[in-house]
Amino acid sequence: MNTARIIADFFGCLASVGISCIYCEAVLPGKSWSSLRVWAVRCAAYLLCLAGTFLVASTPVRAVVMTLWITLLTCCYECSVPRRIYTVLVISILGDIAEVVMMVLTVTILGISMDLVMDSVAVYAANVFASKLLYLLFVRFLLFCTRKERTPGDSGYSASLLVVFLFIMFHMGFFLRATLDAYSVRGNILAIISMLLMSAAIVAVFYLGNRQAKLREYWRRLDEMERRYRMQVESYEKLRESAQAANRNVHDVKNFVLAVNSYLEQGRVDEAKEKLDEYAKHLSDLPDTRGD
Repeated sequence: MNTARIIADFFGCLASVGISCIYCEAVLPGKSWSSLRVWAVRCAAYLLCLAGTFLVASTPVRAVVMTLWITLLTCCYECSVPRRIYTVLVISILGDIAEVVMMVLTVTILGISMDLVMDSVAVYAANVFASKLLYLLFVRFLLFCTRKERTPGDSGYSASLLVVFLFIMFHMGFFLRATLDAYSVRGNILAIISMLLMSAAIVAVFYLGNRQAKLREYWRRLDEMERRYRMQVESYEKLRESAQAANRNVHDVKNFVLAVNSYLEQGRVDEAKEKLDEYAKHLSDLPDTRGD
């Protein structure tokens, strides 16, 4: 087997497991295992994916192996069996659709057979890169459309990236076809480099889009924290005013008690009674706050 094909397959398996982990992190509850065990399970899933790619020739058996390593990834999370089955099905279907779509595009645009796609190292490597990138776009688009915390415009942004990706695929496909027809080694190398740069550009755009979405979320949380802070400040001011009013009342009561006590010590009972009546009238004029 050609070294370039082996490298492409290693990358394809790594990308498949990594993208599957992205989806699991987004849709499944928190991890039930430690980080070390989670990474051990991910490595085991990657090795199982490699085994299915290099050691299994039958397509149905490969599908079973794919189901096994995806199920292994979901075991790191606390979720119900139906939720686990749903996640496995979604990941499997999206991965298969991405590979089928890219294979159909490659065969249609380049005008070659599937056997020639498998025999040509350049076309095969480009197809692997493109299919995994399309898989990532599918996953991110699905997450943008389903997660509750999405911000306006995210779904449209993801759909636009899908359209741009397919448009560039057509453009690069015709470019690849021209270089293959010319049988130019240099042209093939340039085609691969262009495909890699295009893939990196789309991944970078997606990364920047995610960072922007997170930034908007941070700003929203900051506004919420600022609103709560203002409410706490207002509550504190009301509490301080209430404490000051209570202190004034205590001071007034203390002065009243001292005055009445002074009248009683001097035998001025009538004036003490007048003072008590005056204070009782003052209390009756105060608003009733028992219902607050």
